[in-house]
Amino acid sequence: MTKRAANYSTIFTTLFTGFFLVLSPLFFQAQNTLELIAPLDIPLILSGNFGEFRGSHFHTGIDIKTQGVEGFPVLAAADGKVERIKVSPWGYGNTLYIKHSDGSSTVYAHLQSFSPSIQDWVRVRQYKGRVFSIDLSPTVDFEFYAGDTIGWSGNSGSSGGPHLHFEVRDAQQHPVNPLHWDLPITDKIPPEVGDLKVIPIDSNGLEKREIAVDAKAGDTTLVKACEVHLGVWSIDRLDGASNVCGVYSIDVEVNGEQYFSCTIDTLDFAVNQDMNAHVYFSTWKGGRKSVHRFNKLPGDRLPIYDFLSEKNLEIMVDSIMKVDVVCKDVNGNSRAKSYILKGDDSLPEYICKGSESSRIVTKLATPYAVTDLRLEGVDVHIKRGALYDSEYVFLEVFDSLEFEIGSWDVPLKKAIEVSYKLSAVMPQDLWVARSVNDKGDVSGAIVCKQEVGRLDFKTKNMGRYKMERDTVPPRLLPKHSGTPVVKNGDLIFHIDDAVSGVEKIEATMDGQWILLRWNPKKKEAIYKASDAVHEKGSKVKIEVVASDAVGLESKWSGYVKMK
Repeated sequence: MTKRAANYSTIFTTLFTGFFLVLSPLFFQAQNTLELIAPLDIPLILSGNFGEFRGSHFHTGIDIKTQGVEGFPVLAAADGKVERIKVSPWGYGNTLYIKHSDGSSTVYAHLQSFSPSIQDWVRVRQYKGRVFSIDLSPTVDFEFYAGDTIGWSGNSGSSGGPHLHFEVRDAQQHPVNPLHWDLPITDKIPPEVGDLKVIPIDSNGLEKREIAVDAKAGDTTLVKACEVHLGVWSIDRLDGASNVCGVYSIDVEVNGEQYFSCTIDTLDFAVNQDMNAHVYFSTWKGGRKSVHRFNKLPGDRLPIYDFLSEKNLEIMVDSIMKVDVVCKDVNGNSRAKSYILKGDDSLPEYICKGSESSRIVTKLATPYAVTDLRLEGVDVHIKRGALYDSEYVFLEVFDSLEFEIGSWDVPLKKAIEVSYKLSAVMPQDLWVARSVNDKGDVSGAIVCKQEVGRLDFKTKNMGRYKMERDTVPPRLLPKHSGTPVVKNGDLIFHIDDAVSGVEKIEATMDGQWILLRWNPKKKEAIYKASDAVHEKGSKVKIEVVASDAVGLESKWSGYVKMK
């Protein structure tokens, strides 16, 4: 039985949107029937919780610390069968998905390895398909009972350190909050609540982010007398760790009337990127500050809102607005703050970046229409529905290779399409588009599609870009003193690429394909001697080919005596 079962009827009555009414009965049913035990037999201390902001999405599980090391047995949290097995150098890394009798699933990610029977079954299919990354739905039954060891904790994929990522999903594969179950996790710490973000709105309904104000609790803060949007900085922490986690619910009153309420009980992978619309994107992208909006942007499809006021908030000159905020965690700990805003008409206006230069073109773009920008050989196509809200979007060309598309703090729901015209004297291949920060440093690389006389690429980030050619192949070297052999007989290669990134790695032993486990964090590709493709003590010829995203290759070959 779950710890919040007694509150279900109360929660259900507050959910009013059609989307939630469809999900909620399934959500409650899954929680009422599924019994879970802890997936690790160590003290459960969290480095991340359900619903916290992560990159461009909400976190859909809990991250359980493993004391800074790998190799703890990971236990099935309930009886069930493995329905999916995934291996990848990115994302969740080595992952098991177990389906339970009520249709729900639990997910165990970033594993070091699977149980022996699963590990062997997967390796056979990797060799058969000649691939490292693989996504499988088992045709044989891997059945486990609660408490059985299904694998060992690790740091695979895009993990930032050893831990277990654990999820619960309902029968429709919607992630639900694991902290509703009686897992032995201590949380006596209330959320932290900081400044109130006050964002002025102009007569066109556009946010004036450049003159947004941070109001401190208990003080009277002067703000521009106009219509405003509001948001609050809030995070949570749990006992045993200082890691920043996310709040569970936020309730807001303005001048004594309910204005906003959200609860992060369940999420939907199909719209999870809309976190970018819920978070105040400027402070999130600019400094990872977790400011929750109290208004829903037009393109926001998230299923987290319990109440949204239909009233526009407007602060008149010399008038007072009192904002009361209560933030809670899933364990019921809460913190309340009050803010006093006073209207002032002497504060500066925001003037949007306009066409004061012949090298800038600006248009008002909306979520409801296509917007095209063209200037000096650069074409930008913004699809209908690409924006979450209406924005002034500009295109500025700095030189023949560098340009800026809109403001970096505008979130995108869909990718925008960019076309760059090549002059007749320019090389036609190996081009990438790279992001440029305020200091002029470049990072990342989007491989361009080459057409006659032009380059095309797509991006989900506004900002400054520079076109470059990637002419340097990956670096490929044996890991240890010119030979890839280490004590246990494994072969280890260092592989790295400075621009477009390592795309593919292939290796053979005496002409026979062998499996290299690719770890991009360590920039290592490893052949495990336990694969036993070779004969012990034999001298074999190893050939390795590494390719980057634009197709450049590096090769290494040599003879190695296997141990």
